[in-house]
Amino acid sequence: SGSTVPGAGLVAADLGPEQQVGHEAVIRATVLGGGELTATRGDFTATRTVPDSDRLRPVRLGTRFEARGLRHVRLRFAGDGGDQARALYTLVRGPARVLAFGRAPWLDGLDPTSWIVERADPAAPPDPARYDLMVIDGLAPADFPSGYDRALLKAVRRTGLFLVNGGLRGSVESPQRIADWNESALSPVLPVDSDPRKFFANPPRRDVVIMIDVSGSMSGSLPVARGVAERVLDQLRPKDSVAILPFSDHTEPGFSQRAATPAALAEARAFLGRLQAGGGTAPDSTLRAAAGLASNYCAYFFISDAGFAPPSTSPQCFTTAVSTEGVSFPGGVADWGQEILLRGGRGIAALKLEYFEREERTRFYRPGRFRTRPVEETALLIGHDVDGIATAFP
Repeated sequence: SGSTVPGAGLVAADLGPEQQVGHEAVIRATVLGGGELTATRGDFTATRTVPDSDRLRPVRLGTRFEARGLRHVRLRFAGDGGDQARALYTLVRGPARVLAFGRAPWLDGLDPTSWIVERADPAAPPDPARYDLMVIDGLAPADFPSGYDRALLKAVRRTGLFLVNGGLRGSVESPQRIADWNESALSPVLPVDSDPRKFFANPPRRDVVIMIDVSGSMSGSLPVARGVAERVLDQLRPKDSVAILPFSDHTEPGFSQRAATPAALAEARAFLGRLQAGGGTAPDSTLRAAAGLASNYCAYFFISDAGFAPPSTSPQCFTTAVSTEGVSFPGGVADWGQEILLRGGRGIAALKLEYFEREERTRFYRPGRFRTRPVEETALLIGHDVDGIATAFP
């Protein structure tokens, strides 16, 4: 709103384009005439009485911003010319504020120019929404007041949360602290589940790639190779994906990666039925293509008569190598995962593929010393080992 007296009142105001967290920010105003200048920001209020004058007067008010980001202050001048108001915006920069519970000794090594660490008592925790990151090390929901997990859930919409299980609780077969958090209000936002039994009952999506030799030497055993590939397809679920990469010494059209729906599996079987043998054996380019499809839960199947020189490329994923002629693969191939030697195509129906064999998991904790591998320079645990880890599954 403007002044009712031309040239009087709040003439100019400025906060500056950038401020620093925790440092005093000066609000500069210029007024003409007497009145009361008030700055408000949330719970903060600062007021300055300006004596009446027919000359321009500079007025200063101070405030401090506790969080980064785009912030604003509302300025109001009440004088003879009426009320005037302005909103002043500024970009607040500064180190990330970390709220830490538990030991978390590695926080002491963080660069103070980038991180401000505040340690708190879990029995009397502050409002987590005031911080950029919350770290909970070796504590369970029961260590906090009732309902604090809901406060954490509300806060994670704008802050980060780093849960550390801490040392072994009970035995390795006992649920760990992270399991308690899985049962708390935070469960919907936690990216992992610590219960190995759930992982066993319903494994995550599997990305399957079938590499099949269609060189001339496979003319007699191509039906066996198709049978093995069919056996792999029989194991897939709609949430899995499948790709088929035939190989010889020239470029072969492939079956592109897609979800393993019933329709896609029918197309995959039809694709296998159209394969023809011819040419030499050169798997390296196909192995490189397969490596490009690698994921956290990939499984590759390499089907061939093993009649080729040792490849120079690795598929970068657990690979079951199946020899259709019962001949061992050249050096290095068996090290990719599992090697199966079929003789005369016998045993396809009872073929045991280790990757699809469910291994019941009952341990919630893996003891030992582990070195962390940060994915970026600002990772919290750079250079720190951990004594044991709680198992967790997507």
